[in-house]
Amino acid sequence: MINNKEIIVKKKRYCKICGEAHYDGIMIIKSFICDNCVNSITNEEFDDKQYEDMKNKIKDILF
Repeated sequence: MINNKEIIVKKKRYCKICGEAHYDGIMIIKSFICDNCVNSITNEEFDDKQYEDMKNKIKDILF
């Protein structure tokens, strides 16, 4: 028998960084960031242009 508490329904959400729909990621103040973007942010070099772009998008979410 399956307990209702054991069933987790994931839904796709649109990432505020890349704009694509994904199932997995994190929520920051009602805004979704997919796992791919989270991994990209944490692996980028500080002097990379893409890092600056992502940092600015996160600032838009926070402020």
